[in-house]
Amino acid sequence: MGRAHLIADNLIASGAIQKCVLVMPYGHPIPPSYHDRPGEYIPNNADLYEQDITIDLLPFLDNKFRLQKNAANRSIAGLSMGGGHAIDTGLKNTDTFSAIGAFSAAAPQLETSELLKKYPALATQPPPANQLRHFWIPIGNDDFLLEQNNKFTAQLRDAGVTHKYMKNTGGHEWRLWRQYLATFLQISVSAD
Repeated sequence: MGRAHLIADNLIASGAIQKCVLVMPYGHPIPPSYHDRPGEYIPNNADLYEQDITIDLLPFLDNKFRLQKNAANRSIAGLSMGGGHAIDTGLKNTDTFSAIGAFSAAAPQLETSELLKKYPALATQPPPANQLRHFWIPIGNDDFLLEQNNKFTAQLRDAGVTHKYMKNTGGHEWRLWRQYLATFLQISVSAD
């Protein structure tokens, strides 16, 4: 449904971005229950996802492909729950990623003191998160996660974290996510 390969191929063919590798890992390293999920499922799943990315996936990709192995050439993005994963993994690893794209994100729902404790990259002045080239959080104005994103981006603003929060007409939908991916690739994968 996302058509990520077509979006990336068209941007590469048009010269809008350079060749890049897109990787889309499964977002549930802890298998989801088809019944009620325990209260700790989301944070535990996010922690294991971050480990899968940084400990398993990135070294595998570095060995499999000829990649530039530095933060300046690595971005992390996702939509909905994956947007929450991008925020969580990206903020815990600002030395590994240079850009975070959180599309219609299941943004952190923590009180500010807990947020700053969980993400030291937000906690000092100037915040280490400001080293990111891009921290982009787009969402539809009818998205059910809008208030959650409003609260999170207000916390970022109050902490002095540079980010771009963009609201569009629409909801939690593929039409917007396809546009967000094209835009994020263009701002995070330079054409030169």
